[in-house]
Amino acid sequence: MLSKFAALIALLVIGLGCVVTGPTSLDWQRNQEAKHLSRYSEVLELSVSTDKTTYKPTDRLKLQVLLTNTSNGTVYVYAILSWGYSASLTLHISDSSGKGVQMKRFDDSITPPPPPDDKNAFVRLYPQHSLGTYYNSSIDELNLSKPGEYTLLVEYHSPISATNVQLSPFWGRENGVIGSKPIHIKVTD
Repeated sequence: MLSKFAALIALLVIGLGCVVTGPTSLDWQRNQEAKHLSRYSEVLELSVSTDKTTYKPTDRLKLQVLLTNTSNGTVYVYAILSWGYSASLTLHISDSSGKGVQMKRFDDSITPPPPPDDKNAFVRLYPQHSLGTYYNSSIDELNLSKPGEYTLLVEYHSPISATNVQLSPFWGRENGVIGSKPIHIKVTD
């Protein structure tokens, strides 16, 4: 009985350690230079656009995200584009000084692995074809109510390993992170 209790306590401590030491905006900023080389791929490109460039604190921001096959061949990707570190897309925001902005809400969809024989869970991207999604949030939820200039960057990271997929070529977790070009927006009074 005591060993089960000790194991439960150990799991809780490890779990809390993961929450406390999870990725932060500061970690992201420090690693940007190292990630710069992995942000661009000869196979996939991540592009991001906003519905406008200037916002008021009461506005909503709508991002369009496109994952495009820029190679001469086909490539398979996981069909679900969700937001969060455990999913496939993450949004990073920094202010004009380069300091990371912590959003008021935490995006962390958990992407369940598809059944091994479910080929409908994947999209075959032909050359110059894209898979896309939107991110819609209020300026307040993004913690951008203070007037100023901000930089947005989105990263794509497959939530699934290629070793678990029977399709080839598949862009898996081991292929690394692809970052979009930064987008600059302005928040006014």
